[in-house]
Amino acid sequence: MKKYIFLLSVVLSFLGCEKEMMDYEGKDGIYFSVQEVPPSQYGNPEIWAHVDTTLIPFSLLLENDSTVRLKVRVMGKVVNYDRYFTLSVVDTSTTATEGEDYAPLEKQYVIPSGERDGFVEFTGFRQEKMLDSTYYVTLQLVENEYFSLPMDIWRPLEYEDYTKENQNAIRHVVGLTDEVFQPKAWTLNYFGPYSKKKMKLLCEMFGLQMADFDNVRDMDMERQRTYAQGLLAGDGGKRGDGLRGLSGQGWESGENGCGTFNLVILNNKDYEKCNRFIHPADAKSMSGML
Repeated sequence: MKKYIFLLSVVLSFLGCEKEMMDYEGKDGIYFSVQEVPPSQYGNPEIWAHVDTTLIPFSLLLENDSTVRLKVRVMGKVVNYDRYFTLSVVDTSTTATEGEDYAPLEKQYVIPSGERDGFVEFTGFRQEKMLDSTYYVTLQLVENEYFSLPMDIWRPLEYEDYTKENQNAIRHVVGLTDEVFQPKAWTLNYFGPYSKKKMKLLCEMFGLQMADFDNVRDMDMERQRTYAQGLLAGDGGKRGDGLRGLSGQGWESGENGCGTFNLVILNNKDYEKCNRFIHPADAKSMSGML
């Protein structure tokens, strides 16, 4: 009986305690909160991996200028008035030229009233020199009357986000390049090892842009397989199993037991009208029809 009385008194003592939560104290802070969109583009954006480098790949773009939005987040209170923050360029870690390779920074940027996020719109310009090299701009947040810089490193939160390693939270690097590199939607089993020549041929044959191969949702596995089959056909069957080259608007299967059929060469617009192939590019037989 005494045991139960003791337990009851402990419970009542906890219920009788009023635990006061401390309000945030000190000057509000800011940090870069730039996150990498996963290839699937699905999931909760709040747990996407944080990154401290953003690349502007002009080889994937048609335009000669491109703007990226870099998120800056508040540590502290959300208030009912606008607040401002500023950036500087770290010259010792920057190889790009202001006004030539990228647009000059704004004098200040805003965290709007009632919001915890603000955005830096950074615009880069395509240059011929970027065909062979990547040029970098290192941006750094600056402390002012509104914000301090209390967190210089973003550390991965186990089970809370997909960040794999520490990221700089007060500096963010933007890379500018026109080099051709392997895009996200490039399956080795279909296309083989990546090469600039092969990518150029794919784009020319099917009316594609490199950017089409950087979107894994639209350029899914079946679509990649279809283009890979067309690439084999257009290669005169050199890598295929007896496949012949293009024949007018279509191509013919060769001595692989599949019979003969015509396939209108696919382009971006016509793709959805066509059935898809079944076998990967290096298969010994292929079948398909319009």
